[in-house]
Amino acid sequence: QKPKISEIIVVDDLSEDHTKDVVDSFEKEAKSKDVRLVYLKTSKRSGWPVARNLGALNSKRKYLFFVDDDSVMAPYSSFGAIFTYEWLKKKGVNIGLLNLAPYSRSSVPNKIVPKTKIGNIDFSKGEYTSNKDAFPEEYVDNPDKFIHQEFHILEPISIKNNGGYVLCEKDVFMKVGGFPESILRRFVDREFGCQMMENAYSIYLQSDPKFQCVH
Repeated sequence: QKPKISEIIVVDDLSEDHTKDVVDSFEKEAKSKDVRLVYLKTSKRSGWPVARNLGALNSKRKYLFFVDDDSVMAPYSSFGAIFTYEWLKKKGVNIGLLNLAPYSRSSVPNKIVPKTKIGNIDFSKGEYTSNKDAFPEEYVDNPDKFIHQEFHILEPISIKNNGGYVLCEKDVFMKVGGFPESILRRFVDREFGCQMMENAYSIYLQSDPKFQCVH
C-alpha cells in the first residue's frame, strides 16, 4: 500500500493449506520496512466473523481495514479510505463505517446505477440492494463530484448496508460489539452495519475506482 501501512494481521481460521508458510515468507521484508506482521490461528473452525473480531482485538492501530483473502487491493486503497473517512469527520458526520468498491474479477465498475440503488435497506418495504460494485449515475459527466480536485477523489455517498471491504476506527468497532458471531451464516457484514446505525453511526461508500479491490 502507498503510503506504507504499519500493521498487517492475518487470521487463519484453522485452514489446512500453507497460510502460515506464506506469512512467514514475508517476515524479513516486514521487519525491514517496520511493518508489524501478525499471524493468528483460531483453535477451531469458527467462521470469518470470529476471525475478524480476533484480528481487530489484536490490532494496535487506530484504524481497522478489513479485506478478504481472495481480494487484491489497489495500491492507494488505504490512503483513499483514510482520506475520505477523515474528510467526513471534518464535515461533522458521525461516521462509523466507510466501504470501498469491490469488483468481481474486474478492476473497473461494470454497471452504472442511481445512488438510491446502492447499498439500500428499507425495512418497511422489505427492500435490499447492494450494488457496491456500481458507479453512481449522478457522477457521470459531473465536474462537482470530487472532494479533492487535484487527486480527483470522488465524494462518498451515504448508504444503509455494509460490505466486507471496509474501514472503521477500532474504538468504534469495539463500542458496537464487533461482528455478530452467532446470528447468520451469510450477510453478517450487513447485520454489523445495522448495529452501527442502531448506535447512531453513519455508513458511507467511497465508490472511487482508484481505491477498489478485485474480488
